[in-house]
Amino acid sequence: GLGTLTLSADDSGATGGSNGSGGITIGDAGFTGSLVTANQPITLRSADLSINSATGSVNAGTSKVNIFTSQPTQPIVVGDVSLLGALRLDNDTMGRITAGTLVVGDINAQVGDITIKGATPPAGKHFTAAQLSTGNGKIVLDDSGGVPLTTGAGNISLSAGKNGITANASSGGVAEFSTTTGTVTLNTSGPVGTSTNRIQFADGALGMVIGDVTPSTSGVFIEGLGDLILGAITTGGAAPLNVLAALTIDQNASPLKVAGTTRVESTGVGSDGRIKLDTNTNEFGGLVTLEGTRVTIHSNNVDLALAPLSVEQLEVQTNQELKLSGNYELVAGGVHMPSFTLFGTGAIRLDGNTTITAPAQISLGPVRGPHTLTLTNTGPGANGVFFNGVLGDTALGVGDKLAGLTVTSDMTTFMTLPGINVNGNVDIRTKGEIAQSATPIIVSGTTRVESTGVGSDGRIKLDTNTNEFGGL
Repeated sequence: GLGTLTLSADDSGATGGSNGSGGITIGDAGFTGSLVTANQPITLRSADLSINSATGSVNAGTSKVNIFTSQPTQPIVVGDVSLLGALRLDNDTMGRITAGTLVVGDINAQVGDITIKGATPPAGKHFTAAQLSTGNGKIVLDDSGGVPLTTGAGNISLSAGKNGITANASSGGVAEFSTTTGTVTLNTSGPVGTSTNRIQFADGALGMVIGDVTPSTSGVFIEGLGDLILGAITTGGAAPLNVLAALTIDQNASPLKVAGTTRVESTGVGSDGRIKLDTNTNEFGGLVTLEGTRVTIHSNNVDLALAPLSVEQLEVQTNQELKLSGNYELVAGGVHMPSFTLFGTGAIRLDGNTTITAPAQISLGPVRGPHTLTLTNTGPGANGVFFNGVLGDTALGVGDKLAGLTVTSDMTTFMTLPGINVNGNVDIRTKGEIAQSATPIIVSGTTRVESTGVGSDGRIKLDTNTNEFGGL
């Protein structure tokens, strides 16, 4: 045929009426049955589908074949078809189908679960499983017998109901998908995996989109079995993003837009523990926890709240505030020189007493908040503490004065102090020359500034006329 073709075993005019129990058989031992269109869609709607392996075929060319149930509550099984009572689409049946995209389920009606187990649609072709997004259906990726879905270069798109996209086995080293260059797209308002049963991706898998149409309001829990490349991920409500990988975690150019908390952890060692979330349009709505070795994180438009951490290197870039509270420790790893660097126009907001320790370099923008700030830059690799804004910045209110400031550095070169506003004590000690910018130092308590440098390297020059020292 030339045009769109639809077969429904349960239309009101079909034999047996429309009770949802009718089946479709294409080909049998006695005759050849073929459904062919000129690159136009073919839709098959029934409670049961049989395409004879020797005499039956369905061919939509480069268009799509859509297979779904007569009864929206009836489950569908793809691949391993041992589940009774379901519309069963085994690998042999899928091998008799030619299409650019195979669609299983109905985005307008399907509420029965769709289970995918050991499924191998025609290699290089696209596969879609679809449910009514407001229904109670879920898509189950059954990895108990191996990879649930293999498409090669074909794209995978799963759109589930409110009960989400789940892996039925605990995270046990089996990826849910096997693709080469295909993109995996997951959409559901329900959960995408769980903390114990994560959606797992193969080492180095490319192309991931989660929540671009229907963001999860329950949470996204994913795992990389080796190196993991994150794509566009969006959550709604206050839903978290939780990412775990055995090796590096990187990001393509698409942003992360997380409504709730974010936790990203690599268990790799040295450079294999790198976490690099460096797309400038990332948005993190809640506290961000990063566990790895060398960490880069960029964000935009919303404040970035960073949990305490211990890493070899930390680079933060934001155009809003970076919120800190607790201990931020940078530790030496091999020959790598640890450093803490803040780029961008954002300031640091202290939500609690904060300590930053780095044996290489500390570079900060403006800092505000009524808490103490302690900077420790000591060790053989110490090469300075650099300030790019006022410490105790009161541009947004006098309540943003720091409660205390301590700076200890083994830096033997020049340190330039920025403007300082502290409602408490200040203690600054270094091994080189100390000077100040034109912005005043205002301290209500005691002030101690010490250089152990020799000769001109031990000079201290606090020569701004508007400095105010309230104590000794």
